[in-house]
Amino acid sequence: VALEQAEDRIAKLEEENGSLRELVEDMRAALQSSDARCLALQVGLQKSRASHKEDETCFTESKRQLTQNDSQTKCLQSVLKEVELIRSSRDGQIEEAIRFNQELERELKSSQEALVSLEDCNRNLKREQAEMRKKVEEARHAVLNSLGKVKELEVKANEVPHLQIYIQQLESELQHYRSNIVRFPVPSSSSPEQKEGAALPDGRYCLSVMQQDRRSPTGGAGISENEDQLFRSVEGQAASDEEEEKWAGDQQSQVDQVKKILAKLPCCGSGCDEKMWKKLMSYLETNNTGGCETAPAELTERITQLTEQLELKGHEVKKLETNMEEVTGAKR
Repeated sequence: VALEQAEDRIAKLEEENGSLRELVEDMRAALQSSDARCLALQVGLQKSRASHKEDETCFTESKRQLTQNDSQTKCLQSVLKEVELIRSSRDGQIEEAIRFNQELERELKSSQEALVSLEDCNRNLKREQAEMRKKVEEARHAVLNSLGKVKELEVKANEVPHLQIYIQQLESELQHYRSNIVRFPVPSSSSPEQKEGAALPDGRYCLSVMQQDRRSPTGGAGISENEDQLFRSVEGQAASDEEEEKWAGDQQSQVDQVKKILAKLPCCGSGCDEKMWKKLMSYLETNNTGGCETAPAELTERITQLTEQLELKGHEVKKLETNMEEVTGAKR
């Protein structure tokens, strides 16, 4: 708006300057015409004076000429006064016109300088407007990207309850597995009575055989064979007892390891009930393909994967909350 006003003012000043120049030209033409008239009057005056000197012999004529000359001189004086007045007024008007023209030129120069400054401001404003449009476009793309990310995070956030339910199911299965492990009977070392009880059938058999052998004529050979069988049965029973003790120790160590693993979970810190142990044991028995030895390792790996997934979902939820806060702040 200021630029348009300055342009209009410059146009008006140029029009006034042109009109003043035309006025000066008209006044110069009038001055030239008045100068020509003055010269003509002066020539006529000189001629009248010359004719007056030639006819000076005649008194009457001279008197008439004197009266005429007086009237002519009065007329010439009045004409000269008028010419002087016209010249003085013309000079004053010319000086005033020149002074006004100079003022107009100064105003025109200042207006041109203002126009240049306004053009610079206009260029700066256009450049800033282009930069602002670029920033607005970048902000729009950023908002669109953030909205896309918000939608993705909303989808992932909608998946969080399902994952939590799945994790709760797995935790319940772990608790069931723990309860089943606790309920497993841990075999202890066999007592002498058990060994005797286990050896009683063979012993009885051996004693009956020995009694039969004593009754037989060849009792010596039967006794040695029965003793060998008795020793073999006792050694086999001892080996089986050792294997049972070893299995019990391994089983107890696995139970302790599983308990330690489950104790790290927040849901199993205070122990698991029997139902959870049963579910956990059934889950590991159905899904474990490497035997009881690899069950703790698989359980640890599964728990680690689940905790990592839970942490990732937690980070995604936090990121979603921060993005939503940023979007709401940008909208405000």
